[in-house]
Parts: sequence; C-alpha cells; structure tokens
Amino acid sequence: MPDDVLLNKCEIVERCLKRIQEDYEGHSELTHKTDLTTDYG
Repeated sequence: MPDDVLLNKCEIVERCLKRIQEDYEGHSELTHKTDLTTDYG
C-alpha cells in the first residue's frame, strides 16, 4: 500500500512540473534563468 501512495505523489509532482514547463514555454526572457528539462516518460 505505501508504494501506491509514493507512486501517486510522484505522478502528481510530475504533472505539476509539466504544467510549469508549459506555462513558461514561449517566455524567452525566462528560458536562460531556468532549466525545466526532464523525462516525462
């Protein structure tokens, strides 16, 4: 059961990071300040 909780939390964090990346796409003034690259599977 605890493994399911950890997997769900990990999925939530990945979705949040993906949304953040999508929000900042197109904002060229911010791209040099942040590196939001990751592997979403």
